[in-house]
Amino acid sequence: MLKWVGLVGCVVIAVAFALLQVGYVSCRSYPETFVQSSSSCDTIEPCPSLKHNYGELWEAVLDTLRVGWENEPAWEIDVADKDRGYIRTAWRYGYSCYRFGDYRRRIVLQFERVKEPVELCLRTEAERKKRTAEVLWWGGRPVGWIKGYDPAFQEKVHAEMSSRLAVQSP
Repeated sequence: MLKWVGLVGCVVIAVAFALLQVGYVSCRSYPETFVQSSSSCDTIEPCPSLKHNYGELWEAVLDTLRVGWENEPAWEIDVADKDRGYIRTAWRYGYSCYRFGDYRRRIVLQFERVKEPVELCLRTEAERKKRTAEVLWWGGRPVGWIKGYDPAFQEKVHAEMSSRLAVQSP
């Protein structure tokens, strides 16, 4: 009888551990839409008054990032070089079931033409931590970043930026 209790106890512990592992693996530390590749440039078409005024478009883009939008608080600007026509936000960390900071993303805007008419290119970047033991183990230690992007996030940013910059400025 004692052997059966011990055996059942071991089986219960093994099943519980297996369920925990499955639960851990199914809860990713990055979105399913993450792609291990570089994003392509999505062109943002501003309203005609902004397209023909680089200075106003520059300020409108910075204002849009600084204010943020629904479910996205204001973005911190990491690099803003008006002469080169380049804006990059700081990394925003998050999207993890168990750990904070295993996934990050940022926005990159390049003004293709600084002279009028201005062309504006949007790219997003995302990275997830690479771990020594990613499958079936709790964690593993971080060993660097896997570069990529999130097409769903880029589409959302493109839609928000386009809708805000397409409106005629006062």
